[in-house]
Amino acid sequence: MLFIVITAATLLGVIFIRTRLRYAEASAAGTNGTETTAPPLTYGRWLSARVKALAARDTWKKAWKALVAWATAHYPGWTKWIFAAFGASLAYLAASGIFYAVFIPRGMSGFPLLGHMAFGGLFAAALAGLLLWRGRAYASGRGSAGSVSGSACPVFRNLSKDTLRAALFWAIAACGFVLITTALGSMLPLFAFDAQRTLIGIHRYAALGIVLGAIVFADLTFIPPPKT
Repeated sequence: MLFIVITAATLLGVIFIRTRLRYAEASAAGTNGTETTAPPLTYGRWLSARVKALAARDTWKKAWKALVAWATAHYPGWTKWIFAAFGASLAYLAASGIFYAVFIPRGMSGFPLLGHMAFGGLFAAALAGLLLWRGRAYASGRGSAGSVSGSACPVFRNLSKDTLRAALFWAIAACGFVLITTALGSMLPLFAFDAQRTLIGIHRYAALGIVLGAIVFADLTFIPPPKT
């Protein structure tokens, strides 16, 4: 029950914070995300318009083009399969893991469990490739300086988006390591039942951390700021 409450609170909290920051950017630019408005929309009306825009096919086409363009620039040639494998495995693991943890507390079984294990192996391999290929790009002092903006993070007002992206990358990597080790530990006959339950609990929170980090990373990377 505690995990369900924390999952709902953190997911809603991250979505609220990111949408509020996007609303602040749109208000500062004098737009509602698509066109100039006077006076600016309230947060509720702006959010309602953005949610309605998600139903439009053009919105998803633009998002897909932005994703493909970013992946092509950062993962050229065969390395695109590293990104594709990481994204596909993360999507399945997050969807199946959180669904069962929230709605079916007795745990995963059958074909969903087999799929979870298979995609878990793919995730481990993709994460290793991700660290080898992109780790240096997110090392301290590397990458473009970027513009310092208070909209990058609501807590550290002078944190640049590049710095926040790097922090999220390494946080996701750390949670991924915890995810892999706890999954292996819970499957090996080395721990008592209570210890395995603890490992599964840690596994779930590490997965939640990856999902939250991926949401913020995607918002910073794939959604452009409003035009002035």
